[in-house]
Amino acid sequence: MKYLLLCVLFVLCSCKSPVQEIAKDVNEVQTIATSSKERFVAIDLATRNELIDVETIQDHSAKGVQEQDTIISATKNTLVNLTKVEDKVPWWSTMIVYVMVGLSILGGCFLLWYLGIGHLTKALFIRLGWISSRKMDQASLLTEALDKSSKTTVEEAVAVLRAEDPELNQAFKKIKRGKNANSK
Repeated sequence: MKYLLLCVLFVLCSCKSPVQEIAKDVNEVQTIATSSKERFVAIDLATRNELIDVETIQDHSAKGVQEQDTIISATKNTLVNLTKVEDKVPWWSTMIVYVMVGLSILGGCFLLWYLGIGHLTKALFIRLGWISSRKMDQASLLTEALDKSSKTTVEEAVAVLRAEDPELNQAFKKIKRGKNANSK
């Protein structure tokens, strides 16, 4: 398991942005070309007062300066064109982000519900008048059972409610057993 985790971390950390890499390389080339141009200019100035083959050195240094100007111009054009390049995010990376966001939301909702905020929210909805149709049906049945002129008895209403709600049925049986044990 730990090797799988290490592999996943390695893959995620090794994803480099091509845009950043291009920009880094272009900046490095431009810096070197500028430094080289300054050196050629210094050679040109130093050879003007010497007794060596001055014409050849000056010719080479002048051509070097022209080449460096070309390199600097090319790097500037690359930087301009770089703004048109976009990173492509792998499909699996996007999927991982969506899954993690979804799990985080679900975990947050579960935690809030577990801490009791769910009951507070439910109470707020009830106060605002939102009541489920199932609860409305149960209230209607109980109202009929309490009405003396209705044919529905309280025992029938209890039987229907127990049949609809297994949790209520288990609680009813537990309380019934407890009362029978206390009365003996």
